[in-house]
Amino acid sequence: MNKLSLWRQTEYLKFYSSFFLGNVGDWFDFFALQIIFAHKFNATANGIVYMLCAYMLPMILLASLAGSMADRFNKKRLLLLTDLFAGFFTVALIFASSMNAALALIAVRSCVIAFNSTAQQATSKLLLPNELQLKASSYEKVAFQLCRIIGPMLGAVVVAISTPQVCLAVNAGSFFISSGILLFLKPIKDTLLHDEPIKEGIKKKESNFKLTLRLVKQSQLLKYLVPLVLLGSVFIMMVELQLVILLRDIIPSRPNLLGYVIGFSAVGSVLSALWLSRKQAITQFGWYMVLCYLCVAVGYGIMGLYHTGWPIELFFFASLLSGFGLGIVFVLQTYAIKKEIHGKQMGRVSGVLSILQGVAYGIGVGFGGSLITTFGAREAFLGVALVCLLLGLGTITLSDKLRSTQELACL
Repeated sequence: MNKLSLWRQTEYLKFYSSFFLGNVGDWFDFFALQIIFAHKFNATANGIVYMLCAYMLPMILLASLAGSMADRFNKKRLLLLTDLFAGFFTVALIFASSMNAALALIAVRSCVIAFNSTAQQATSKLLLPNELQLKASSYEKVAFQLCRIIGPMLGAVVVAISTPQVCLAVNAGSFFISSGILLFLKPIKDTLLHDEPIKEGIKKKESNFKLTLRLVKQSQLLKYLVPLVLLGSVFIMMVELQLVILLRDIIPSRPNLLGYVIGFSAVGSVLSALWLSRKQAITQFGWYMVLCYLCVAVGYGIMGLYHTGWPIELFFFASLLSGFGLGIVFVLQTYAIKKEIHGKQMGRVSGVLSILQGVAYGIGVGFGGSLITTFGAREAFLGVALVCLLLGLGTITLSDKLRSTQELACL
């Protein structure tokens, strides 16, 4: 019996190439804009916050609408057009002469990217049989993390020999090339390759939130996994974006260490995604979630306990370990949604869950700032490490609940 191979799925490979190229450009872009805002526009810390809001808020607010459009409109055309428009807005961003103009262009472009992102999620499932969904989810996360390593590092080299605007030009080029690749993609039909039957009782007209809530409740796996992931995200985001503060407190003379720490975290996520991609199928999600939270707890715990004079490699190892744990949850969540949700509802459900994830991130970041201001960065990391340890131990009691009711054929 011939085994299915992801690398023989030619249509998916075209899509994956476009996905990878776009992500590399995104990291070039994000790296460059921070430099432009800080040095060209002389932005304060609040200015950087405004930039992050312009990046993230449109994607969160439009996620539900974008999910509906991804389900109802031609996905290939939606992907192609959003890539083109994002490229044009990026070109305009190169010539932005003020911070306000740049913020406006970033916000408008993020609106476009919101539709592109949900269309990508909906398209990925339709291009592959069910047996390859786990491997595809893993490779997509690997691509994201590799881009997270490659983009900033190459961007730093480009900025050293030219200007940040060149990085924006690279991102614009990636959007245009990505749209060119999509031209060769065959029309995407809204039917699954594994002929999964539509569940009875699905209403034709139903709000995205009600649909998502109902489908999540119907799935034993998602009913427990989604709240667990969202709760963990709140606590993790309290400190995940505060590494720069922790490093400044404990090693103020080496600000460049932040880049290495982020890189090791991305490497950890890549390793966990590659590890999961070797699995033929996953039905018992509970123990993987336990491993995720324990890795994050140990990693953050080492970071919180770290003192000047200790080997810096220990801090890098902690970042690698926490990244490994975060990579597990990213892959599991994507895979579980693809596995449990029918393709015709994939875009709408993904859109709503993206909103909830964004809300969880926002709550975590907001509380994290207050937490560090009140107690200090070291104490915040140790506190979150303790919470993640408790979440991991608590997840053991839910291991029987975090089981998929659907069986996938082995590769």
